[in-house]
Amino acid sequence: MFTHTARDDARIIYQNVVKGQDLSIKDRVVPWGVFTDPQLGRVGLSEREARAAGFKLKIGTYEARKVAKARANGETRGLIKVVADASTDRILGAAVLMAEGAELVHEFVTAMQLGARYTDLQDMIHIHPTLAEGLNNALGGVHYEEGLE
Repeated sequence: MFTHTARDDARIIYQNVVKGQDLSIKDRVVPWGVFTDPQLGRVGLSEREARAAGFKLKIGTYEARKVAKARANGETRGLIKVVADASTDRILGAAVLMAEGAELVHEFVTAMQLGARYTDLQDMIHIHPTLAEGLNNALGGVHYEEGLE
């Protein structure tokens, strides 16, 4: 199902066997996508999974219909959702259900791989008009949510 994960497995095996490194898959951040219309790109924990794991959460959402480029393209269905740990502000997971969602989720993959906080990303400048600027808006709207799903 995850060709991209198998490709990374091969990279790690090669590096360990041929190059003598000691790499692991333990803390690997693995995204996935569903190529529906609109696309779904996901990474990390969902809100439900994060709550079940005992995290107190900060949640950010933004509707695709509010993204200028999505409106210009006539592709306004969907939502961006970010789940962060309320105690550390680290991004635990994200879902991008909108046009090019499987592409857009990679910004969250990079942030999670680097251990970034949502606050590190919320004020980054994104080119206007692009679909990616909706990610800024989702991050800028992150707020503490007690017990909601």
